[in-house]
Amino acid sequence: MSTQTPTDLVNAIVGGGGVGVSNVTFAGDVVCAGTFTGGTGIVGFESGLMLSTGNVNDAFGPNISGSTTGFCGGAGDPDLDLLVPGFTTQDASVLEFDFECSSIQFITFNYVFASEEYNEYVNSAYNDVFGFFVNGVNAALLPDGITAVTIDTVNNGLNPGFYIDNDCATPAVCGVDIEYDGLTVVLTVSAAVNPGINHIKLAVGDAGDTAYDSAVFIQSNSFVCAVSNDITIGCDPALNHIDGMSVDLSGSSFGSGIGSDLHLSASNGPTSFSSMGFFVASMDGSQNITVPNSGILCLGAPWGRYNTLIAGNQSYPQLNSLGTFNQVTGEFENMSGTATSAGGLGFDIPTEAPFAPPGMLINSGETWFFQLWYRDMTVGGGMSSNFSNMVEVTFP
Repeated sequence: MSTQTPTDLVNAIVGGGGVGVSNVTFAGDVVCAGTFTGGTGIVGFESGLMLSTGNVNDAFGPNISGSTTGFCGGAGDPDLDLLVPGFTTQDASVLEFDFECSSIQFITFNYVFASEEYNEYVNSAYNDVFGFFVNGVNAALLPDGITAVTIDTVNNGLNPGFYIDNDCATPAVCGVDIEYDGLTVVLTVSAAVNPGINHIKLAVGDAGDTAYDSAVFIQSNSFVCAVSNDITIGCDPALNHIDGMSVDLSGSSFGSGIGSDLHLSASNGPTSFSSMGFFVASMDGSQNITVPNSGILCLGAPWGRYNTLIAGNQSYPQLNSLGTFNQVTGEFENMSGTATSAGGLGFDIPTEAPFAPPGMLINSGETWFFQLWYRDMTVGGGMSSNFSNMVEVTFP
């Protein structure tokens, strides 16, 4: 980790997509904010910004303590206080800036929340808090767009598909090379913004006391102005795989200005064996067919596969979504050479549709449906396959 000026911190996360930044401020101790590299396989992306309630250098793994505690000057934040009624926050690290999108009124970025308060302080009086306040409204929500991400809402008992247990009190699950006892999978903020100047506050703080550190990690270059695709979830939940969970497929804009501007992410995948898969697409989402040992196919014919059967031609590498599930986090990761904007996670849907020969385009105003096909296993140990739920997208 390295400490930086407030402007350096913002520059670490702002990517392309026409974002203009001004009026950068930081409140807290300088040792409680910094940039990092080497995060692939730990927080789910290689580099970015870290804000903590303790010294950022205490985040380095392995996890050797269940109670690492640092101090960030003592002061709290009034917006964080509102997220934990009855408590006053302390040791807050708060980065704020104004931003403007040149033409698109929508922002998105990727992040992970981690805390030493997992698992022993879930549903207790001690609940560190963070928020990403876009024009005063907290946008750090689960994909349902309603549930705020906290220790009490994402843990082993509630929304476990978004949680990675790293508590060394249970050595079998202490597999992430980071000091924190628990962390979320990579989550995405998606928020509508106003024409002209907007304001965002990125904040994390202790609540209840100043003990036990928590932090947020924000992916480098992921803060972008993006097109707001009309995204809905269908065919949900999918059938459970061998590890007793269903793969959760979600969609977001990635704001690169290329392709369809749709990023697909998949989580809750099998971790007991190495499972590969790829994305499939159709303009018909009316099916709901349970295929023996193959999950529920929700796409109607014709449907195409983003894999080497189409992408073997070197002129079309963007049509290859082949990947595997991380055997620690359960998140779907691209294999080498596959296009993606999210640090190796998921897949950026290109403009070309996955049909042979390539050339059919995804056009503005069209509605498309997507699933992830992946390898599964039977209870007896035989090889089978499965599908995720379905994402329905109407492209702007």
